Amino acid sequence: MWELLRDFVHDDDAERLRHAFPQLSRSQLTAAVMYYARYPEEIRREVEANAALTSEVLEHRYPGLVRVVRTG
Repeated sequence: MWELLRDFVHDDDAERLRHAFPQLSRSQLTAAVMYYARYPEEIRREVEANAALTSEVLEHRYPGLVRVVRTG
């Protein structure tokens, strides 16, 4: 659900969500959008917090657990 709401928070386009998540039924998509409508600030905070978790932040926060390999 978080992936779906992450996308919905940015553009509020329910039709695009139907195309992006064809494996979900209309009722599942509606339930997710209704959840967002009820708790928009909580969802936005979580989406922003997840977006801030870059590979560098994770590597710093969890040394030894996460190792970022850079190529090129």
